[in-house]
Amino acid sequence: MQVRMHFRAKARKKAIIDRAAPIDEVKHPLQSKDNPFENVVASELMQSINRAVEKLTPRQRLLFLSRNIEQLNVAETAAVTGLSISTVKNESSRAMNAVREILRNGNGNGKNK
Repeated sequence: MQVRMHFRAKARKKAIIDRAAPIDEVKHPLQSKDNPFENVVASELMQSINRAVEKLTPRQRLLFLSRNIEQLNVAETAAVTGLSISTVKNESSRAMNAVREILRNGNGNGKNK
């Protein structure tokens, strides 16, 4: 029984990563049809975030995508990943902080510092 649950949880994790659209394809709230400059800024921001997310550990990436792109709540994320609710909260926070730090240090812009 536990073996079956393990493989189901693994399949759910893979499904989240596989079906998540690349971050740069997700419509950003700044994008508008009226202002091309805002669209360029939003596109560059999303590309930087995408590069930052690529630098996360697989577990952090899974949680970041689940919580921020798939917009699952903590309980749904815990159910899908097989992690406890407190682990989801802690690791999601760490993933978000890691993305912020990467962007703050300029490492999300494709340059190696």
